[in-house]
Amino acid sequence: MLQSFFNSKKTISLSLFFFLLFSSFLFLSCNTEYKTTLKKAEQLLKEKKYSEAKIYFTKAFKLNNKEKYPQGKIKEIEKLLTKINDSIYLKNITDADVFFNNKEYKKAKQAYTKATQLKPDEEYSKTMIDEINQEINTQNKNNLNNTDTHKYQIIAGSYRIESGAKRAKIEFLKTYEETKIITSRWNGNFLVSITSFSTIHKAYNFLEKNRSLFNQEIWVYRK
Repeated sequence: MLQSFFNSKKTISLSLFFFLLFSSFLFLSCNTEYKTTLKKAEQLLKEKKYSEAKIYFTKAFKLNNKEKYPQGKIKEIEKLLTKINDSIYLKNITDADVFFNNKEYKKAKQAYTKATQLKPDEEYSKTMIDEINQEINTQNKNNLNNTDTHKYQIIAGSYRIESGAKRAKIEFLKTYEETKIITSRWNGNFLVSITSFSTIHKAYNFLEKNRSLFNQEIWVYRK
């Protein structure tokens, strides 16, 4: 019976020994992985790859949640990412506003869309996208109308410099309310259109009846 007791005690001691040995090995293994992960996180942070660095600091924290250092770095990176995000958002909004004011609606919409993706809760960029969509729809309708009913323009002047066309437009507006400036697709000149018609027949009828009223040559131009 005494022999059995000693054998039992020996077995417990061996089990405890192996348990402690295994625990030590596991600790060393985790500690090595922690240090490797932390080193990788530090390198990524140094390279300003903040999102990737945050992932590795998070892994390191999970490996050793008693260490405060990884958690501190995670908070630091989150502040940096927020600051960068704000800066990019502001740049997109600034660019978009410039494009919008210049009536470059496609570019403006792209920039406002990027801003919305960065800050989905901000209403300004969403409102501007809606406004651009309305403006584009209006332009498309106007283009359709021009294509369908105003193909044939009566041109009363062609100018290389826009200021000359503008002066002529002011004079013609006194008589022809539809007077506008269009750009020639042939040479890029600024053309002064005093009226327009849906058919070439109507346009030439106008020419025949009114040609004598003009001191300069007038002609039909198809848009």
